Amino acid sequence: MDWRLWLPGALLLGCCLILSLLSWSETFEHGRLYEQRPLLLVVTVLAVSGIVYFLAALRSFSHPPPLTPVLLLALLCRLLLLFSRPVQEDDIYRYIWDGRVTAAGLDPYLHSPAEVLEASSDGGASLVAQAKLSKASPSLLTILARVNNSEYVTVYPPLLQYLFALHGTLVPVDWEPNSQVLAMKVLLLFFDIGNIALLAVLLGICRLPRGLLLLYAWCPLVLKEYSNSGHMDSAPVFFLLLALVAAAGGGRGRSPGALRLFSGGLALGVAAGLKFFPLVLLPLLWRRLGLRSGALFCAACLLVLLFSAVSGGEGAGGRGDALKIFALHWENHAAFFLVLRSGLEFFGVTGEYELTLGGALYGFELSGIIARSVCALLIGGIVILLAMRSRSDEEPKVFLGSCFHALAALLLLGPLGFPWYFTWCIPLLPFSRYRSWLLLPCFLMVYYLGFWYEYRIEDENLAERFADRDLLISFGLFYLCLGFEWWREKREKRAGRDGEEEQESLCDA
Repeated sequence: MDWRLWLPGALLLGCCLILSLLSWSETFEHGRLYEQRPLLLVVTVLAVSGIVYFLAALRSFSHPPPLTPVLLLALLCRLLLLFSRPVQEDDIYRYIWDGRVTAAGLDPYLHSPAEVLEASSDGGASLVAQAKLSKASPSLLTILARVNNSEYVTVYPPLLQYLFALHGTLVPVDWEPNSQVLAMKVLLLFFDIGNIALLAVLLGICRLPRGLLLLYAWCPLVLKEYSNSGHMDSAPVFFLLLALVAAAGGGRGRSPGALRLFSGGLALGVAAGLKFFPLVLLPLLWRRLGLRSGALFCAACLLVLLFSAVSGGEGAGGRGDALKIFALHWENHAAFFLVLRSGLEFFGVTGEYELTLGGALYGFELSGIIARSVCALLIGGIVILLAMRSRSDEEPKVFLGSCFHALAALLLLGPLGFPWYFTWCIPLLPFSRYRSWLLLPCFLMVYYLGFWYEYRIEDENLAERFADRDLLISFGLFYLCLGFEWWREKREKRAGRDGEEEQESLCDA
């Protein structure tokens, strides 16, 4: 095997091993020793893995690696991190609790974890039932106590609750918390491996080397957020790729069969039912498939979304309230949103206002609402522009590249930029136009440096400013590289046109 493949592979495997060992230090026990956590070392390990990945991925375009070593090392890295403890992420405890509640036939949208923990025997029947469930084992009570944002009911949609309930059905309730976390990560790992298989299918459709699987299989962002943190995004990404396989299989005037279209639409509906991101691709999919085929595809998608909407139970209103708070107030993204909002505040666009939604009163800041509206318009404009430039007979690679850029626009311009959100783009990296996108997973690791400031700086606002500064620098470097690559491409095209014109003039002479 070429040393230019096994050397970065060995370094990446070493980084995964170090991260896994660090996760089992007592400093990363949930709720303890925050100030002593070696976060600088963690970020350094993640940064090194990002550099190694970037160099290996960049070379894979010109020298596609053999498939077997790529897959073998991808599996080894996943296994190492699978048995690690989640570093700085605890969403998985909400997944487990939601799954237990749903598997018990209770409504996860009726009561928040904080209400369940504080419940008394004279509460409502559903609250008492959930409180009784929480005491089914000491492990489950520990898991419930670890759920973040426990004052809110879950925001995860009904389709996702069914997936969580599978864990709640199969895994014994008295397993220790770490074992239950491992079981949930194993469940989500199947989708991650399925993503690799579906990407191989897409590469075959586009007649690209399957060695480009390295761009997803070795990505440290995917490894960290799926195998270590156990984020659920691997599941909706799997169904999104299923839908893209169905849509990309046509092209050059050939539309997929009706059954394939309907199945692809159902897959897209499941993906959007798990997380709304895939809805941004509907204009592109309709444009590719044409009016009639696109209508069938979208109808199947909307059918699943309708089922998801009506299966929320009587507590769906509680989830709606939590989603409104999430949409109006949550923001952490320094890629564009915070820059825009800060600019608005600098020019005097400030003030706090109240808004009535669904009979409830919500407070919000004017700069935040305007920034959200501008970002939504920009995202919509980019998606429409991409759809208008698309054709039904274009190469599948071009279509998938447009899907990549639409998702990237959604994630870069939105108010929330958690690193695991960007894992949605990673499977489509082989179809992106510019190699600078390979840098994005590396720069996103700076997010974890923010916790170091949070734990060591008493002034919360100052710690947040330092974290935003680092993210601004990282995204600024990314945009600089992307802009340079775009400028160089334009210059080469211009030089090519000038050369052709000069050649034509010489021929005429």
